Amino acid sequence: MKFDDLLQHAAEKEQSKGEEKEIRLLDEEKTITCVRLSDNKIMDVMDEFRSAEATTESAIEKIDHFIYECCPELQNTELHKALDVAEPWDVVKRIFSVPERSAIADQLFEWMQLDAMTERQKNE
Repeated sequence: MKFDDLLQHAAEKEQSKGEEKEIRLLDEEKTITCVRLSDNKIMDVMDEFRSAEATTESAIEKIDHFIYECCPELQNTELHKALDVAEPWDVVKRIFSVPERSAIADQLFEWMQLDAMTERQKNE
């Protein structure tokens, strides 16, 4: 990349901060609005996935945290009260099934280009 390309790339990265995307649920007609995480949040998520125990339950819990961080609508305290959840991210499992959570996370990983990073980490 040349100088101008680097400047353009930096500008594009800056513009993508807080970018929103409608993530489709399994029924294809419903969506949930998610936001692109900051680099620091992405690194936190990747660290969580790296440190996860090798159990399905642990992996799904990490996915729940990730979805919660990405979806401002799920962070509504009134929603937490209405669903009577112990931990805020528990709204994810109260609202979505395991297959839905997996599908949401897959789309988020692809959109944020984290799928390649996690694949690389698995191979290390």
